[in-house]
Amino acid sequence: MLRSANIALFAVLAVAIVAACDLGLTVEVHDAGANAPLNDLRDAGAVSVTSGADGANAPDAAMASLCPKGVCDPGNPASCASDAEVRSCTLTAAGPACATAGALPEGSACKVSVDCAPGTDCIAAGQCRQYCCDGQCNSDKEFCDVQSKNDARGVVIPVCVPVRPCKLLEADSSSSCLENETCAVIASTGATSCVEIGKAKKDQLCEQDHCVAGNVCLGILGSRKCYQLCSDAKACSAGEECRSSKPLFLDPAVGICQVK
Repeated sequence: MLRSANIALFAVLAVAIVAACDLGLTVEVHDAGANAPLNDLRDAGAVSVTSGADGANAPDAAMASLCPKGVCDPGNPASCASDAEVRSCTLTAAGPACATAGALPEGSACKVSVDCAPGTDCIAAGQCRQYCCDGQCNSDKEFCDVQSKNDARGVVIPVCVPVRPCKLLEADSSSSCLENETCAVIASTGATSCVEIGKAKKDQLCEQDHCVAGNVCLGILGSRKCYQLCSDAKACSAGEECRSSKPLFLDPAVGICQVK
């Protein structure tokens, strides 16, 4: 049976931290609606849940960043000194670095990082996408997600990608997501989107990789992990029960597996 729990929402700059004391959970969400991924992060782009007593004792999510520190800040185009050519901060295998920037705006087709305008980068889908190191995007039609760079597939970066609504745990035959995608919660409002299926399994961190199918990335920004989705039709393992809470799960028949 699905158990419901009351969860109080507290806005903290780019993220919303949801304290559920009776569940022993602290849920952090990149709010794509008011703005934020997260995909789940999180999945990683958009939402997150981690163990914790309450929001008051949770790490300062407002200070967390999805981008490593270095000589510049990918989320701040001005962090690279101006000179004769336009410069932009981009993430590389060695960390943030200043490089020549292009002029193509967000959403444009691209091949390499230098094609894209400052503050954006070229992802594997062949599009310039805006960095979201703080987990925020400028539109509720986008959410912060992790994607590989097109010219350096081993480098994963946080960028704003379009929201593609879907239904959690929807049968494969009727799913609106592609074969290599799964449906995940991406905002504290309960908004969902299709995200790539990754290799991160239940209870594993999902900041650098998406979760496996049927899981969502939840928790405090910087330390999110995968949680197994459940419903009356998709039971949890022995010793666990399915718990749901609004507004994170708009459908009360869907929740995440938690220890009894």
